Amino acid sequence: MNKDNHVTVQIQNILLAEDNYRFEPQKDQNAAYLEMMTKEGEKVLKLAESICESPLGHELMVVKETETTGVYVAAEGNRRLSALMTLKAPELLKAINPKLMAKFKALDASLIPDEIVVCVENDEEKIRKILRLKHNGEEDGAGTVQWDADMKARYRQAIGVGDKVQDFLDELVKNSILTKNEAHVDVTRTNWERLLNSLEGREYLGLKMDGGKIVDDPAFAKKLQIDRIKKVASGLKGQKVAVVYKKEERIKFLKSIDAGFAPTVTATGKGAPVPIPIIAATATTAATTTSLPTSSTPSATPPKYKFSILKITTIDSNNADNWGIFSTLSELKKMCTAEKSNYPCEKYPVATTFLIRSLLEQSLKYWLKNKYPKDWNDVHSGNLSTILPMQKFIDHYLYKISSGQVFFDKTTDGIFADFFGKKGTHKNILNILVHYPMLITKPIDAAGTAFEIYTFANSFVFDIINFVLNN
Repeated sequence: MNKDNHVTVQIQNILLAEDNYRFEPQKDQNAAYLEMMTKEGEKVLKLAESICESPLGHELMVVKETETTGVYVAAEGNRRLSALMTLKAPELLKAINPKLMAKFKALDASLIPDEIVVCVENDEEKIRKILRLKHNGEEDGAGTVQWDADMKARYRQAIGVGDKVQDFLDELVKNSILTKNEAHVDVTRTNWERLLNSLEGREYLGLKMDGGKIVDDPAFAKKLQIDRIKKVASGLKGQKVAVVYKKEERIKFLKSIDAGFAPTVTATGKGAPVPIPIIAATATTAATTTSLPTSSTPSATPPKYKFSILKITTIDSNNADNWGIFSTLSELKKMCTAEKSNYPCEKYPVATTFLIRSLLEQSLKYWLKNKYPKDWNDVHSGNLSTILPMQKFIDHYLYKISSGQVFFDKTTDGIFADFFGKKGTHKNILNILVHYPMLITKPIDAAGTAFEIYTFANSFVFDIINFVLNN
């Protein structure tokens, strides 16, 4: 395995081996997953717990190329892949083992990446040798000798894929902010990962993410930053991971070393927004419990257009795949924000509606791709390079919801099915508006066959987008 063989791949683009040596050959992906989780489910859970404690230590696996460009099959590492898949989408276990699903849901998977580094190897003889050395023990040093987290980080640096936590710690030592022992010995690698990969940890230390790297926030005082880094290193010395394992524990730790710390991050759990009353609920939204993230002035008069204060709390802005969501929302917020008592969206209703439709489509695709990768693959019939129309995704959601699968939450699923499924004027309304934009400028009539921007901008379309961007 050489450096050139290492690539970064989306977890959802790696398939389970249907001829895994652990079991009898399986007929398809669903059967392979069922076999793994039925026979090895508890072991996969233990592995998942370990991955949650230290995501980096479980990333590298060996894969083979498939006939589809960019899609691979796991030659080695099927248990790890099963653990990662289930951490990303515990609902995969719903029909297999509901109790095991509940255990997976209880894990803190907030630091699990969407993509991992893999080694691509298509030579079957080399793969067999890798499997023998990997699974037959140390074999007098020729087989697997376990690395610690720092060794694995050094390996990532050596093959050129980088490691943001390791790079940051090295910079601290290089600039004499911490000694080598303070950065790499006194504090465990896992504890640094839990803190530096969290929003509250970076906020306290005056850091931010930029292009996959941890960098200084230029608005933060350097002297204060150095002082806090030293406090953290001192406070974490000799500590076990439990002290910073979950968000509430991280905040408690930071307050213990700095009583004045009050995080401004509003998310609770894995990016869930702090609940506040629904703004200007309409007939189509009255039943939903989805709510906006807390604004800086919660007692202020609700805005006319809810999109004007919509925030994103759970999607990685550094991932190029998500840039369309951020740029579309940025323009849409400008359309829905008053300028001298006038709303641009009312002057440009066609352009605004197209932006809303685009954001909805990107949100639905993001949710399926990241939360339900197997469904994402099914919709594309295995050809992930195909660009599909939004109606394909709406129909898939409707079919799965009607079959009893929970895609968002039960309340949101019900309203989604009502909005796009039962009401004929809504099921294809977004496509109709693209082809007949004159409908957008007309006030809604008694029969509900026309359309107007206020109704659309504050309908369930907003609620489903808000749910995806903040869960």
